[in-house]
Amino acid sequence: MSSGIRPGERAHVLTVSLPPRLRAVARWVLPGAPVADIGTDHGRLPVYLVQRGQVPRAIASDRLPGPLDAARRTVAAAGVADRVDLRLADGLAAIAPGEVATVVLAGMGGLLMLKILAGRPEALQGVRRLVLQPNTDVEEVRRWLHAHGWRLVAEDLAEDGGRFYVILVAEPAGAPGQARPGATGPEASGPEPSDSEASGPGAAGGPADAFTEADWVLGPCLRRRGGPLFRRYVERERDRVRRALAGVRQARQPDAELEAALARRLQILEAELARLDGEPGIGEGEEAR
Repeated sequence: MSSGIRPGERAHVLTVSLPPRLRAVARWVLPGAPVADIGTDHGRLPVYLVQRGQVPRAIASDRLPGPLDAARRTVAAAGVADRVDLRLADGLAAIAPGEVATVVLAGMGGLLMLKILAGRPEALQGVRRLVLQPNTDVEEVRRWLHAHGWRLVAEDLAEDGGRFYVILVAEPAGAPGQARPGATGPEASGPEPSDSEASGPGAAGGPADAFTEADWVLGPCLRRRGGPLFRRYVERERDRVRRALAGVRQARQPDAELEAALARRLQILEAELARLDGEPGIGEGEEAR
């Protein structure tokens, strides 16, 4: 059967690009080792990683046939069907122990993410890195990692479509060293932790019992790196919490517990902005542990 391609012509192959949110995820995937993208949806992330040669092969899984069919079309158009294994599976049921070095969960709620991680912990045996991008409940994800044998070694922040996204990078608590971006090429040239970041309380790889309350809420690595993007993120969070607090206080039957929690979070965010303006730094002031 004719392929429809004339002599000397080449079939068009899709080259996948990623939005800023997923580029920030991709740069932390360990190079040279298999990766699993759980809840892959359109499949662009695993295709991007194998096309760039960052990983030799990838597993793209989803629990629903529709998204997996979309991923199958992406894989076929990109010509990487020999390197991207598509699997219809729920959560970590997609992988066997020791099969991949990096597990990615991105673009889902934090509590759903924790349900997936807790649902089949044996599948994480041999996994050297988790790259997580929770859309909600980021603090809860940080705390869960610490409580379940994972060490937060890096964090990243992306602004995409008018929203901010936090990326958490975790490795088994006994693993030595500190994370560096896994990608090659332009995405690998972003800021890396400094020597002071590697040793300070709450730093990447540091003991979680040294984290302040602000570290849990905003991220120890993000706080140390700082920068204009982080400041905008804190400002956005402050404005969001202010609106939520005003709504609670205007309710006919205010929820006292929720009001107190929001007021405390607002206090943390305002203190962080003051710190960024040059007032007392991490470990100073009156932050609760």
